[in-house]
Amino acid sequence: MTGRIPQPPKHEHAEAFMLMTYASKDGKTRIRIWNSRDGITPFTCSHPVTGVELSHADWNLDKYLPDHKPAPGDFIFTKLTPEKARPLAQQMVEKHWDRGEYPLRDASFAKDGKEAAVAHFVKEWTEAWGGDSPTLEVVS
Repeated sequence: MTGRIPQPPKHEHAEAFMLMTYASKDGKTRIRIWNSRDGITPFTCSHPVTGVELSHADWNLDKYLPDHKPAPGDFIFTKLTPEKARPLAQQMVEKHWDRGEYPLRDASFAKDGKEAAVAHFVKEWTEAWGGDSPTLEVVS
């Protein structure tokens, strides 16, 4: 028997099941986000509560934790499903439908109305990133 060091399982993406730090540009806001899947993660995201822009920071401190059990209030990346995307798309369409100089209602994909615009965004968002688009959630 040799003294072989056990190797972590192979995943398609390097950030699979990693606990990562995201920080604001000024460093005042820092959160840890666990990637709950074997999928890619964004370099930047908005804090799901405050909306402040965050960037992946301190990459050398990322930890591979495939068995991590997030607690209520923790942040996690999950897969963006059509069910999760629909309310986000509806909010965006309502917010920008009559927006100033370039209203969303004038977009080619919105010519059949708001529901067509919502369907467009749901499809775009959930099929991006090879069908494994991430979304940032707070564990309840």
